[in-house]
Amino acid sequence: MKTVSGHLHINKTEVKNIRLLLEHVKSDLDYGEGGTYNKSKGKTNDIIFDEAAAKKAQLAISDLEWILDDANFK
Repeated sequence: MKTVSGHLHINKTEVKNIRLLLEHVKSDLDYGEGGTYNKSKGKTNDIIFDEAAAKKAQLAISDLEWILDDANFK
């Protein structure tokens, strides 16, 4: 990846790799409490789905998809 005159230029391999990463993150989010977006709660350390972290990850996914859709490819 690089910028040229302030515009992001990204090659097809980089796009493919980022999309693969995004698919793994989306899949992990779909597992809910069975995925990695968990936190301990209470004295018993019950595992619950971390809604706040998941929401941040979903926003980041949207941001990255927007970048990929708007990028200039070389």
